[in-house]
Amino acid sequence: MKLIETIIHFTPREREAMLLFQDDFVYKEIAGLMSIAEETVKGMTKAIFKKINVHSICKMVRWMKEHDMTQEFFTVFLPEVH
Repeated sequence: MKLIETIIHFTPREREAMLLFQDDFVYKEIAGLMSIAEETVKGMTKAIFKKINVHSICKMVRWMKEHDMTQEFFTVFLPEVH
């Protein structure tokens, strides 16, 4: 597994959205699945883009693949804090 050079904190909701984008869901579908407004998903996506320095969903998904950011990664290496 590749190591990320800097620690990037993703909120649990950002992680959820990232995985849904990786599974080819679109804003409207993600909003429905997460029970939030589509505009909230768009705002969350902008925050993710800023954290990883990309400007598109395609590049975000590519970045995730390059860094082995899968459901397993999020579950094992970034457990939710309660």
